[in-house]
Parts: sequence; structure tokens; C-alpha cells
Amino acid sequence: MDVIAFGEVLWDIFPDKKVIGGAPFNFCAHFARLGGKAGLVTAVGRDPLGNETLDRIREMGISDEFVSESSYPTGVCLVTVDSKGTPAYELRQDMAYDHILPTDGQWAAIRSASAPVLYFGTLAQRNAVSRKTLAEILSCRRFDHLFFDVNIRQSWFDREIVERGLRVSTILKVSREEDWIFGNLGLTSVKEGDFRDQKDYYLALCRAISRDYGISTILLTLDKDGGMVYDGVRDRAHFYRKPTVKAVSTVGAGDSFSACYLYHLLKGLPAEECLDKAVLLSDYVVGHIEAVPEYSDKLKATLFD
Repeated sequence: MDVIAFGEVLWDIFPDKKVIGGAPFNFCAHFARLGGKAGLVTAVGRDPLGNETLDRIREMGISDEFVSESSYPTGVCLVTVDSKGTPAYELRQDMAYDHILPTDGQWAAIRSASAPVLYFGTLAQRNAVSRKTLAEILSCRRFDHLFFDVNIRQSWFDREIVERGLRVSTILKVSREEDWIFGNLGLTSVKEGDFRDQKDYYLALCRAISRDYGISTILLTLDKDGGMVYDGVRDRAHFYRKPTVKAVSTVGAGDSFSACYLYHLLKGLPAEECLDKAVLLSDYVVGHIEAVPEYSDKLKATLFD
């Protein structure tokens, strides 16, 4: 196994359909589609939706050995759309992923797994039960990389959760839409308004976070402007800008970016090449409705050249 991902798996419930998702699930699905081996530490309810979730996890090629069953219902997010087509999301509380409690056998498997990377975010940490489980995973074994994909959702984060992630991670991934949280939570004094050029701001922000929290690699997704990787060891940034397809949906794009970067990093590619391939895949994903679309032959040829 290459990576263990911790966190939520949930279903977006629309008026006329339901779609499985959750950043850790999407991340694992893309990582598996790229050819890697991923296991998901999460929980599903003892309900029909939980059974369907397990089926989808297996169909995606994700290991289910760390998925526990819970007396709480399988995670859902209710999606409503107003007359203008604008969606509104209601992340239900006390879902199974809020109560991730591996069995004794699963704990033994987590400790003995050969995976060199642990991936985690913020949403599943909103509840003390899952938050404690993550802390125990971090303390029970060593990982070569701790990949913190901030992935803030509505108000389900706070300074303590974000700061804890910064202090333990070796790789941080954040989007342009999320970079404001560091200043708002008092985690950095770097302000975008102090810079005329956005690239100067991003570089200063990444440099400060890397220095203050000891993070060696910071990934920043910049939507239409591609992405950036900051090397904290060499104090060097690499920007990548490319034309993008017309966006159909951005769901899953950031998760594909994280998965693709990490997959190629573990294959030994330089950070710049990992970034280029990650931007390429995320650009492909925004052109599709699905969060984890089938990869075209052309895309695969480019990703694995």
C-alpha cells in the first residue's frame, strides 16, 4: 500500500439523484486510477447507503480494510438548488465519518501497513471521536510524509484543527479560495493587500508557513492559473500556468491534483514534473461532471510518458 487516507466518505443528495464523494474518497479513487494502492480509514453506517458505499469503494480499487461500521448513519450532504440554479449544501452532523472507530484488527492493520504516506483534511475532525482517532494514527506509527489537504468545508474548521495540521504535516495543499484562512485564524501575518503582485504574495505566504511550521512542500492550486509548488528546503517556487478547458464542474479537481502530485512524487519524479502532471489531470477533471471520470487514452499517455 502506498497511502492511507483518513476522513469522510459521504453522498451528495440532490432532489433527483445521489453522488458519492468526500475529499478523501475522491483522492483515493484518483490515486487508485493512476495505478497506486490506497486505503481509506473511514466509517459507514449499518444501513443500505453504507452497503452501497462499500461497493463503490471496492469498485474504485480502494482498499476497504480500514473501513469500520458505525451505529450512526452513512454520511450525507443535502443539496438544494434555487430558481437561479445556485446550489446550497447542508452537511448533516453526527454522521458515521464523525465517529471513525477502527476495530482492534483494523488498528493492527494500520500499524503494520507499509504505506509511507498519511493523507488527511479538516472536515472529519469536526467531531472529537474522529479527531482522536486521527491523533492516535499519528502517534502509533511513523510516516515518511504527512499530506495535509486543508479542504475547508463551510464552517467546519477552527484554528486548533488547522494549526495542528500545519504542525504535523510535511506536505500542505491549499487552494486559492482557501488561502485567506491562515491570516483570518491568526496563523500568519502575511496579507495579500501588502503585495502588488499575486505571485509575490503567494511566495511570501508559503515561505512564512513553511518557516513557521516546518513544512517542506506547499502545493497551491490556482484554478485557471494552474498551480504552484514551494520547496521550503531550497526556498524555491515553481509556477505552472496552462490553458484550461471550459469548466463543467470543479468537484474533485483539487482531489485529483493532490492524488496525481503524490503519485508521481512517490515514483521519484521532481517536484516540478509532479506539479505539471497534477495540473494536467485537474484540468481534465473540471471538464467533466463526474468527480472521478474515466481517463482518456490521450490523458494517460501524457500522464505516464
